[in-house]
Amino acid sequence: MLMRVASVVPLALIVSVAGMAAQQRTTGSEPTPGPDRTEAARLEQGWACLAREDLPCASARANAALAAAPRSGAALDLAIEVDIARAGASSALDTYERWLGSRRIEEPAVLRRIAIALLKDLTRSTQDPAVRLAAYSALLDAGDPDAKMYFAHGVQRGSGAELRVMAARGDAGAVGALATALENEQLPNAMEGIDALAQSHSDRATQALLSRISDPRSEIRSAVATALGQTGDSATIPRLQTMLKDQSMQVRVSAASALYALGDTSGLPLIQQMAAADAPQSRLTAARALASHPDAEWGTLVQGLTSSPDQDVRLAASQLLITRDAGLGTDALVRLANDASGPIAQQATRTIAATAPLDLSDLRAYLRHGDPMVRASTAGRIIKLTN
Repeated sequence: MLMRVASVVPLALIVSVAGMAAQQRTTGSEPTPGPDRTEAARLEQGWACLAREDLPCASARANAALAAAPRSGAALDLAIEVDIARAGASSALDTYERWLGSRRIEEPAVLRRIAIALLKDLTRSTQDPAVRLAAYSALLDAGDPDAKMYFAHGVQRGSGAELRVMAARGDAGAVGALATALENEQLPNAMEGIDALAQSHSDRATQALLSRISDPRSEIRSAVATALGQTGDSATIPRLQTMLKDQSMQVRVSAASALYALGDTSGLPLIQQMAAADAPQSRLTAARALASHPDAEWGTLVQGLTSSPDQDVRLAASQLLITRDAGLGTDALVRLANDASGPIAQQATRTIAATAPLDLSDLRAYLRHGDPMVRASTAGRIIKLTN
């Protein structure tokens, strides 16, 4: 606990206190009394109280410092740390927003500190493994040592969601373990493992994917084809072209999509046929296949799908659109979040929090959202924006 508290003391305060001490040693007298010295003394005492875990004392010093200098950033830093230690990130956010008032100019370092505390709160409190994984992933972006250890243990176990996250990030050990498990048919969740390998963009991943290109299960062949398109490795084009003759329509479409992503149009007629189909699901499949090289026709296709009576199609199309046109995609997701209910509205809101073009002030509001996954993804975005 003492190590954790000490690690958050601002460097500026340490330098300030050290400077005053040096002055005392040099002159043999106290620094000239004044408002700045009084505030520094309160803060010095507050951090000392916090270091010895005397939270009532630290809180009293922080409150006194803020009362004397309501706009003091140094006093805010102390108050935030006291709140985090006493009641967690939510209390710290309350203090920050009172300090901020009506201003829209954020303090990025303070908001980042609150985001990190919120993520740590989630890792301890949530019962949802997906939320916990998202929180630790965001903490990993912040360089948090606990998150590094959490994922290191996952990689050592050789399976599970932690291994997939690290493989997707390109960790060589995780990619190797996941690739070997895929080749030996030992992945408990092969579909997600294939996707993680694709995101790694590594030669070892491509090798493992190619080993399963003739798997007897059509869903695996389809996933492999999609993954090969994501790797960006044009050397796989000949193998993908053979998949255009697969007995499974799903596999043929996935191969056509992968080829198009790699710059090969040999499967384009099949995609165009689906784009002209009456069924919204078929047009959605075509839109996904064409998303790697969007043009005006693609935009028209996807925007049309965002008005589909099928809410699942609307959601998927809106999520697709926001990756290429943030404004239109966000508008479509906001409409869906307002119109729909249940899981569809939840997923629309989660996508907005995770991908919409929001500034720090907008993101701050999502830190209070009732959905813990929204809070986790929002905190993660704040960390990336303040790195």
